[in-house]
Amino acid sequence: MMDHSSDSATSPWAELASVWEELFPLRSERVDMCRSLVAPGLAVLDAGCGTGALVRALVAQGVDAYGFDLDPGFVAHAREQADDDSGRVVLWDLREISTVLPGKAFGLIVCLGQTFPHLLTDSAVRSFLAGASERLEPGGRLAIQVVADRDEHPVRSLPSLQAGEIRLDRRRILTGPDRVVFELDVHGRTGNLGWKVEQRRWTPDALAGFGISVGLRSESVWADESRRDWTGVEPGWILVLRKD
Repeated sequence: MMDHSSDSATSPWAELASVWEELFPLRSERVDMCRSLVAPGLAVLDAGCGTGALVRALVAQGVDAYGFDLDPGFVAHAREQADDDSGRVVLWDLREISTVLPGKAFGLIVCLGQTFPHLLTDSAVRSFLAGASERLEPGGRLAIQVVADRDEHPVRSLPSLQAGEIRLDRRRILTGPDRVVFELDVHGRTGNLGWKVEQRRWTPDALAGFGISVGLRSESVWADESRRDWTGVEPGWILVLRKD
């Protein structure tokens, strides 16, 4: 899930918590990707974990996995689903990753599902990247997933998603050289709810440059969790950074 600039206590994202995993089912490729990136015996941290599906899946496969999210509704739902392992998901901010779960070091940190672009300023980006680097074991990796917003598509409607009575409509509108507005509309149970979120546009090279400044070097750019090389035409990409 995402780092929100609005008051998370009243965030509309919480309206979707109970159906999030129906709207966005966890893909086995995502679990496999994480396992391929982390050395055996080392822990994984999901930064912006939403309802904790990836954390639960990794733990079920014997991986020492943890997560955090800024939305109280998502974290509460994640803890309900985790039962005895509820302490593995906590309420936290991407910009403060250096202090989450004190004493833990990680072989892999992931920030997936268009979470990272909610950090709008250079200082926020550096806080996250530097904090992640600080929490990684030597040789550990940070994987960041981003939607590819290309100038030839200034307004782009994404496929509607349905879960029971809930329908989620989404649209992306380019508003500047490094900005996009993400519009969401939820239709269902209690009527309609719409909101907008500003996000930052990235290229892999630009993000890799920030990584270098905090001791993280670019290792791979993939089209998606299947680990296919990114060719520049796919709808998104995953940058893998490594701490040497």
